[in-house]
Amino acid sequence: LLTDAISRTRGDPADQETFRAILSYNFCFSLVLTSPVTVVATRITADRIFDGDIGAIGSTYLQALSASVVLQTLPMLVFWGLLARLPWELRLVAIASYTSLIGLWVTVTFLSVLKDFRLALGVVALGMVVACLCAVLARSLGAAGLLGGFTLGTSIIAVLGGARILMEFPWRPLAWRETWDAARGFPSLAVIGLVAAAAPWADKWVMWCSPGAERLDSGLRDFPAYDSAMFMAYLVMVPGICLLYTSPSPRDRQK
Repeated sequence: LLTDAISRTRGDPADQETFRAILSYNFCFSLVLTSPVTVVATRITADRIFDGDIGAIGSTYLQALSASVVLQTLPMLVFWGLLARLPWELRLVAIASYTSLIGLWVTVTFLSVLKDFRLALGVVALGMVVACLCAVLARSLGAAGLLGGFTLGTSIIAVLGGARILMEFPWRPLAWRETWDAARGFPSLAVIGLVAAAAPWADKWVMWCSPGAERLDSGLRDFPAYDSAMFMAYLVMVPGICLLYTSPSPRDRQK
């Protein structure tokens, strides 16, 4: 919805379409490819909290963030650096946007561990306000300005959220081998995370490949009418999702 609103501001329609398409691709693939890591990392974090190893939470967050970036660096560089037909400055901004979104997904996931939903909402709201304002103010620079401004906002969410996590959970040195050994016990969770994240985007992939989709000069495909309708549907789901996360579990009720 925000990208749709930003893309309707004054400016070159071609730049607005390119901005919307790049951001849709980045949101889509960064979320899908980061989900297996975050799902397994949250399970490991839950086990360490149960064991009373609070000092490992910050370290697990940093390792999940690093692993997500490393695992996606090659496909990200190949797609935006070689396959997409974009100006070099827009390629760089697209890569920066993708990286900031990886940080956003991992950070927001670990913020849920704090159970401080007001803090999480405040950080996300601040970042989105900054993203929208900066994107609109930088629209005179074309698609690179729009995307760069939006990336600044998403980076703020990742940085502030990450700082809050590390302040709450003092981290200790943690060997990668230790986390890898723990992660190897949950291959099904990684698959579940991948499939669950890909499922909401599967219909969009179909629509992007349909005859009614728009093919931009960059080679990216877009279907604005369908994407806007689906984002509205997701917005309606937000209250139910919030209730799911904030309601006490059956185990809490038993206590």
